[in-house]
Amino acid sequence: MIDADERELAAALVVAIEAGLLTMAEAIRVVDREILNRPSPGRWLIEASLISTPQDLLHVLHPVAHPLLHELWPLLEAMERALSSGADPIKVARLIKRVYPHDSWPPELSQPLYDVYEEATCAHEHGGVPQPQSVQNALLALFDVGRLCGSQRSAFRQVLS
Repeated sequence: MIDADERELAAALVVAIEAGLLTMAEAIRVVDREILNRPSPGRWLIEASLISTPQDLLHVLHPVAHPLLHELWPLLEAMERALSSGADPIKVARLIKRVYPHDSWPPELSQPLYDVYEEATCAHEHGGVPQPQSVQNALLALFDVGRLCGSQRSAFRQVLS
């Protein structure tokens, strides 16, 4: 049985890896640290610790993380951290497809989420070619509104510390 803490950890790892915040080696170090810190680590943690390719690691993490991968707050936090760490804004913004157009967020976020999606995937105002600065501006506006709306606790502080 996978508990909520393990599910949050797996989701944080998946999003951090896909956003470019963690390399595979860094993710494995987090997994190994979690194994040492738990009296009875889940089987998936042991399996993840022994993985040799990023694709295999994500293959182990996705089923554990699945329900949380479609929640907004952990994704926004990962996107903001990735952008502030120098990741490509277009790559970061395209992670929004996980939650958009699903509408399980405060209504104040609807327009900023749409703007990020539009700039990163459609780019109608730029002939269909996303422009990094426009995408970054849309992301920053989204993060500003997201902070005003508040966010849920996320495992990112634990994973990226």
